[in-house]
Amino acid sequence: MHVMADHRFSSLPSQTDLQADPSSYTMHPDDFVFRTDTTPAPVPVSAAQERFLQQLPHLPQTGTGSGWPASGETFSDWFNSLADDGEGAPDDQNPDDQDAAPEPTDPVDPQPEEPEDISEEDAPAPAPEPEEPEETEELPSPIPEPSMPQDPPALSLAELGTKISAGRTSVFDLDIPGEVRVITPPSFGSLTVNPDNSLALVLADPTQTGDLSFTVEIEGPDGTVQTASHTFSVTPSAQEGGWGTGLNHYMLATDESGNVIVESGDNHRKVHVSGNGLTKADIAAREGLNEGAISSWWLEKHPEYGATEDMALASDVGFGLWNRINPRGSESSNWLLLERGHEYEASRLAPRGASGESELAPLHVGAWGEGSAPVVTGGTRIFQDNVEHIVIQGLDIKSGFLVLGQHSNVIFDDVGFTGGETVISGFGGNLTGITIRNSRILDVWQDEPKHTTSDGKWSPHASRESGLYVSGTNGLLLEGNIVDHNGFAPDFDAEGSIEGGHPPSMYSHNVYLQWNTEDVTMRDSVIMRGASFGVQFRGGGFVEDNLFLDNNIPLNTLGGNYGGRGPVGNYSLLNGNIVTSAAARGEDVPHIGALDWGIRNEGLLTTLIDNIVAHANDPDDASDTVKGGSALHHGKGEDGIFDDNTIIWRWGKQSLNAEGLDPTQLNTTTIQRYTAELLGMKTATIGDLSDYLRSLDGNDQDAAIQDILSYFRAGFGIEENSRVDAATLRFVPDARGDGLRWDNRLNWDTEDLPGTIDGDSVDLGGNEVNYGGMVELENVVFGDGGKLSVHHGKLTINNELSVGQGGGKIHIDRAGQFWTDGYDDTDHLDFNVDGGRFANTGLFDGNFDLEATSGQTILATDGATFVLGNGDRLAVTGTEAKVGFDGGDGSARLEIESGAELTFHTAKDGIRGISEFRSGAFEDGSQLASAIDIDGGTLVVDLDALTTADTPELALLSADELTGLFDDVELQGLGTERDAHFYLDYDADELTLLLTSDGTGKTDFNIVSEDFEVLGLSPAWEGTRVSPEASLIDLDRTVLDAVPLQLHEAYLDVA
Repeated sequence: MHVMADHRFSSLPSQTDLQADPSSYTMHPDDFVFRTDTTPAPVPVSAAQERFLQQLPHLPQTGTGSGWPASGETFSDWFNSLADDGEGAPDDQNPDDQDAAPEPTDPVDPQPEEPEDISEEDAPAPAPEPEEPEETEELPSPIPEPSMPQDPPALSLAELGTKISAGRTSVFDLDIPGEVRVITPPSFGSLTVNPDNSLALVLADPTQTGDLSFTVEIEGPDGTVQTASHTFSVTPSAQEGGWGTGLNHYMLATDESGNVIVESGDNHRKVHVSGNGLTKADIAAREGLNEGAISSWWLEKHPEYGATEDMALASDVGFGLWNRINPRGSESSNWLLLERGHEYEASRLAPRGASGESELAPLHVGAWGEGSAPVVTGGTRIFQDNVEHIVIQGLDIKSGFLVLGQHSNVIFDDVGFTGGETVISGFGGNLTGITIRNSRILDVWQDEPKHTTSDGKWSPHASRESGLYVSGTNGLLLEGNIVDHNGFAPDFDAEGSIEGGHPPSMYSHNVYLQWNTEDVTMRDSVIMRGASFGVQFRGGGFVEDNLFLDNNIPLNTLGGNYGGRGPVGNYSLLNGNIVTSAAARGEDVPHIGALDWGIRNEGLLTTLIDNIVAHANDPDDASDTVKGGSALHHGKGEDGIFDDNTIIWRWGKQSLNAEGLDPTQLNTTTIQRYTAELLGMKTATIGDLSDYLRSLDGNDQDAAIQDILSYFRAGFGIEENSRVDAATLRFVPDARGDGLRWDNRLNWDTEDLPGTIDGDSVDLGGNEVNYGGMVELENVVFGDGGKLSVHHGKLTINNELSVGQGGGKIHIDRAGQFWTDGYDDTDHLDFNVDGGRFANTGLFDGNFDLEATSGQTILATDGATFVLGNGDRLAVTGTEAKVGFDGGDGSARLEIESGAELTFHTAKDGIRGISEFRSGAFEDGSQLASAIDIDGGTLVVDLDALTTADTPELALLSADELTGLFDDVELQGLGTERDAHFYLDYDADELTLLLTSDGTGKTDFNIVSEDFEVLGLSPAWEGTRVSPEASLIDLDRTVLDAVPLQLHEAYLDVA
C-alpha cells in the first residue's frame, strides 16, 4: 500500500474493498483519495507506516472515535493522532468508546531490533474501563513514535545571485539530478536548459534592464517534482553595444569554389565590356548609320549590343550604356562584366543612386574571359546618392576605393585593392552590411608627401595612409583576406627624410576600424607587415582564426572608448588567433609609436580563447634581436577580462600558460620554418611567405591560412577538433561569447561548426540562434521554443525538420535563404518571411503558420508539394512578397484542405497573389507544371489597407491547373461604397477579385467554366448565408443539379 503524505482525504474506500485487496490502493496526488490506479508514483512511506497501513481494513469505519480518518484530514495528522506519542489510545478518541476498538493484528514493537508479532487472537483484551490506566498500559502500543517522511528541502536558486548584466550570456550550474524544465520563461531574453541541466540565460539586447523573473521545475530521479522561481535585477551592459550578433552582415550563397553566387532578378540586363570591344564606329557600320547616331539612348533600345561576349562593347561605349540603363533611383539586377586581361578607367562602377533589385538580385560588377583580373583605375567610388545591394567581384582595383554615405549591402568578393587607401565611411548616418571577402589589400602607401616638416621629413599625420579605413558602419564582415605591407614604402629613409619613400608612423596601419564600427567580424585572414597596427578594433569585434604577422602592434580592442566617449562599442571575442614576429619597423622615424607590442585589450569583459603570442624574433636567426614588449596588456585590469588562456612564449619577459609544453618544440614552431617547409627551401623569410600568399587565387587563401594556424596550434599544444564522423551538434550558449551566433563555434557542443562533416545535423535545444554561413545538413531539430533567424547566407536541410512540443519560429529576412526538404512534424512551427528566400523541395505537410510580407516564398519546387492542412495558416501581405512555385521541369503542387486558412492582406497598392514566379535560383527556361488543389478551407481577403483610387483587379491564385473550391470566403474591409466580385475561372486556372467603385458593399462569387458538368458543381447552393459583420460567404457544396453554367454566370450573389 502507498499513500501520498500530507494530502487530505476527500473520500474513502469501503472497508470491504480494503479488506478484499488492500495492496491495490494508493493515495492519488490529483484528487487526494484512495484509488486503485498507481500513477503517478506516490510518495514512499516508512516501514512503520507501511505496517500500520496494513491494518486499515480492520479499523471500524463508523462511530465516534472509530480511528478511521475524517474527510479533509491529512495523513500526517491522522497518523500522529493514532500514535498519541507512542502512549496508547489516540488523544482525540472518546475513552468511553475505546472498548470497541479491536487490536491491530501486527503492532510495531517500539524496539525494532526485537520485533514482537502479536496476532489478533493472542492480543490482550482491552481494559473494560478507560479510567483504569493499568489495563491500557498492559496493551502494546498499536504504533511506535512515527518517523515521518520529510518533505524534500524547498528548491532554492538563491545561489544564482541577484544581479546580472544586460547584453551578456549567463550560464548557471544547478548541480541538481533529474530533469530541469523552464515552466515560466523570463519576460525578456532567452532561458533554456543545457544537456548538463545548467541554465543558459541569453540577454542579447544590451538596452533591456530591470527585474527579470522565471520559474523552473525539477523532476528528481525518484519522481518528486519541485518548482523554484528566481528574480534577477538586470544591470546595464558594461559595453553599451553588447555583442555583435551578425544580423547586420550581408552575405550571399557561394558555389563549390567559394565564389559568391550572384542571381538575376526580373529587371536584368548584361553589359559585356572589353578592351577590344565594339566601338561606336563599329556599331554604326553594322547598322548602316552615322557614328553620331550611336548614343547611349540608342544602345538602350538595342539590347543585343553588350548582351553577350561576342557583342562586347569598348570601354567608353560600355560604361556609357551602363550608366544609361541604371539611372538615379533605379532598381535592377543588371550586370557589368569586364573582360579579363585588360585595363579600364572608371570612377564609378556603381552608377550614382542606382541600386540592386533586391538583396538576392543585386547590381553586379564582375569579370569574364580568361587571363588576369580586369584592372580598374580612376579612383573608384560609391558616394552621393545612397545605394544598396551591390556585388563587386573578381576585379583588381589599382587606385583605392571610396564608399561614402549611408549605403547598405555591398560585397567585395575576390577583389584586389592596391595603390590607394580603401575608405568605407558612414556619412550622415551608418553604412550597413559591408563585406570584404577572399580579397587582398596590398602595398598601399603615398608616392609623394602631402606635407613635409621644416627639417625635410615626411609629416607623419598629414601623410598617414592605411590599407583599409572603416567608420560609421554597422555589420562589417571581413573574411579570408590577405592584408599586407600597408602604410609605408619599402624604400623609406630610416629617419623619415623626404629623400626616401613613405615612412611608417603611428598614424598608418594595415586596417583601422574606428570606434563607431559595430557588429564587426574578422576571421580567416592574414594581417601582416603593417606600418603600425595590424588592426585597430576600436569598436570591438568578433576576431577568430587570424594570423597577425610582423606588425609593430598586431591588434587592439577599445570597445568604443575613444575620445572620452566611454565603452559605447561591442564586447570582443578573440578566438584562435596567432600573433608572431614583432616588426620593430621604423624605430628612428618621427612619431612611430610602439614597435614590438602584442595584444592590447582596452575593452571591458573581453574573452581571449586559444590565442598564441610567440616569437617576437626568429630563434634561428642570431641577427634578429627584437625582444618584444607587452605581449598581452589588459588596460582595464580585471574589469577588462572575462576569460583569458592566451599562450605567450619568447615575447619580451612574458611567458604564460606554457607550463608542460616542450620548449624545444615551441622554439622550432616558427613562421620561418613553416614557410621553408611549405616552399621546399632550406631557409625562408616572411617576405617569401608574402609572395606565396599573393600568388593564390582568392578562393585558395582560406585553406592556406587554416594550414598556418594548424601548424602553430599543433606546435603549442592546442588541440584542434579532429571530428571525422557526422554528428548531431547541440547548440549550447557559451557565456564567454554572444550565446546566439551560429557561426561561433563556442556555442556548439563539438566546438566546431555544423556542416564541417557531410551528413551533420543540429539540435537547437530550444535556443534563439542567429544563422550565418553556407551550410547543408541532414536534420534540424528546434526543440521546445527554438528560434532561428536567417538574415544572410544559405541553410539547406536535406532530410527532417522538427520542433518540440513548445513549437518553434523561423524568421527569414534580408539575404537569408532557408531550404527544406519538406516538413511533417505535428508540433507547431511559425515561419516569417520578411525578405530573403524560403524554399520547399519536398512534402511540406506539418503543423505551421507562414506569413510572407516580402522576399520569396517558394511553396514547391520541382517534385514538391505544399499542404495547407487543417489548422494551418498561410498569409500573404502586400505586393512585395513573391509566393508560389519555381524550379525545374516537373510538377509543383499547393493543396488546401478543410480547416486550413489562406489569407491575403492588401497593402495600399494591392496584393501579389500565389502563382509561378522567377526566383533567380534556377536556370531560365524551365517548364514547371504548377497545380493548386482546393479541397475546402477558408479564404480570407483583408482590404483594410487598400487605399488606391483605382478599381483594381486582384489576382489571388494562378497555376497551370486550378481545381476545387473553398468551404468559406471571408471579405474584410470592403465598406459600403464599392462592390467585390470573385471570379474562380477553371478555364484560365485563376482566382481573381474585382473591386468596383460606386458600389453598395455587395459581394458575389462567380464560377467560370466552359464545361461545368466536369466540375461536379451546381449553379445553385444550399445553405448560403451572409454575415454582415464579416461578409462571410459559407459555400455549401451540395450538388443539386448538374446543369452547366454559362461563362461568367454567377452562382452566388450576395447583397
